[in-house]
Amino acid sequence: MSMDKRVAPENTVPSLIGEDLSVIGDIESAGAIQIDGAVEGDIQCPVLTIGPKASVRGAIVAEIARIAGSVQGRIRAGQVELAKSAEVLGDIVHESLSIEAGAFVDGSFKRLQGAPLLTEQKRSSAHLAVAGE
Repeated sequence: MSMDKRVAPENTVPSLIGEDLSVIGDIESAGAIQIDGAVEGDIQCPVLTIGPKASVRGAIVAEIARIAGSVQGRIRAGQVELAKSAEVLGDIVHESLSIEAGAFVDGSFKRLQGAPLLTEQKRSSAHLAVAGE
């Protein structure tokens, strides 16, 4: 089923990638995702939480991205929250950004203004937009 046809029910439990799980491949979800393990691939979802022991190698597109672990790749999100344990190697494109003291970022910041990132029209093409910018 294509991404733009699915709608996540409100107040659902986020999909979880546990500490003992490694995923190789792109991940798309209409609902929230929490990553505590390792992902090698691009991630697209409305709300993404990356735990302190987690690692992601790939681009991220989300409305809200909460990062406490390691990310190697571009982050594009309306709201980005970097915890003190966050380690980001890549550019961050955001509308709203908060960084706790101690967070590490090696990349540039660009403020994004405009429409939500994952509108129905953009969901299927968001992955391509990350690669094209």
